[in-house]
Amino acid sequence: MSSQPHDALFKAVFSQAEHAAGLLSTVLPAALCARLDWSTLARSAGAFIDPQLAERRSDLLFSVRTRQGSMVLLYVLIEHQSEPDPWMALRLHGYVHRIWEHWRREHGAAERLPAVLPVVVHHGASGWTAARSLGELYDLDADAREVLDPLLPELRFVLDDLGRIAMERVEQRPMTDLGRLALLFLQRVRISPDLAADVRRWLGMLGRVFSAPSGGEAVGLLLSYILSVLETVPDGVLAALDAGLGREAREVYMSAAQKLIDQGRDQGRVEGKAEMLLQLVQLRFGSPPPTIVARVRAASDSELAQWAERILTAPTLADLFASE
Repeated sequence: MSSQPHDALFKAVFSQAEHAAGLLSTVLPAALCARLDWSTLARSAGAFIDPQLAERRSDLLFSVRTRQGSMVLLYVLIEHQSEPDPWMALRLHGYVHRIWEHWRREHGAAERLPAVLPVVVHHGASGWTAARSLGELYDLDADAREVLDPLLPELRFVLDDLGRIAMERVEQRPMTDLGRLALLFLQRVRISPDLAADVRRWLGMLGRVFSAPSGGEAVGLLLSYILSVLETVPDGVLAALDAGLGREAREVYMSAAQKLIDQGRDQGRVEGKAEMLLQLVQLRFGSPPPTIVARVRAASDSELAQWAERILTAPTLADLFASE
């Protein structure tokens, strides 16, 4: 996972057309979905957000044909910050303009523009409270608005407000299992009062993902998200995975944790790497004694790297911390 775990999870899953199709066909108007040829859905290259806002949101652009052959561009933007951006409609207006500029450069002979439909996915717990159209941002009295509305630029976006959708409704969406799980993890991991219970609830979906081709990698992506956004993994999460998916899930979990340790080392986050190593020690050998905890927290980056390499193979706690 990157330093932006929400972005990494969303893009890793929904960059793939099969998962994106499930998301889009759920949130777009039914009348539009019936007119689209979903077999033509394809991701388009490029990002159109402001670089200084990349920590707060990310975007994906897809093209799809109508059943009559017209091109429609579906611009999916996910808002990572907990509070909605009050200027989102204005920003989207700029992003859509950039998409059209890019289209014109790529299709110099074109005489008309493709329709661009913005879709905003928001996973802040408080829900979306900001404007959903450009027209809502105009400072106009009622009389002036009546005259000017037909003449002013307008943009409305489709909103998937995960903060205000019940978990049960997300679970029932007609999507791929991995697509549903990605949305559920974005919705629940940071705020769930009992994440272990949620994981037990999702074991059926997790099991199907785990048993599919590249299933270990997919489940590892989800577990990496938990490890990235929570300071400590709640008790019972790993036990639930063990019970539902077998001991192989523990290996996937530990592998994901070790990758995060390596990333922490590469980025110089020694303290975070030490805490992650202590979690792995607890998973393999039980709660470490205070002397080991103190030793790990005081260790150098090179010592932490050495122990991280041994964690999956050391037969005992003493072997893990033995001096060479």
